[in-house]
Amino acid sequence: MTAEQTQDLDPRFELARLIEEHQRLTGDSLQDIAKRGNIPKSTVQFLRRNGLQRMPERSNLEKLAAGLGHPDASVVRAAAQTACGWTRTETTLPSDPKARAIIAHLGELDERQLDSILALVEHWRRDNR
Repeated sequence: MTAEQTQDLDPRFELARLIEEHQRLTGDSLQDIAKRGNIPKSTVQFLRRNGLQRMPERSNLEKLAAGLGHPDASVVRAAAQTACGWTRTETTLPSDPKARAIIAHLGELDERQLDSILALVEHWRRDNR
């Protein structure tokens, strides 16, 4: 296993992965994320840094979540993994039956179909900002 593959599996890099994945999918800069979240760019850079030594303030994580357009819980979870290696294994499904049906059928899709759905969802998210 390469160092990069090990880093991909290491929970200490989860928050950085979340931010980088958002940037890759949307083309947003750190400044774009900061502006949308009403948070200083330096704070976004700090939160993106690999291997946080402590859990960031909740208010900063909520602002980062707003900047990324992600639910607060997903950013807090990523920060917890990054700061202290904490992972959560149970999954909470949404109560909306349509959302549950979509999730239930994701495993039946091939890579191309998943890419298409992801692009569509990201497009809708950008339009709703």
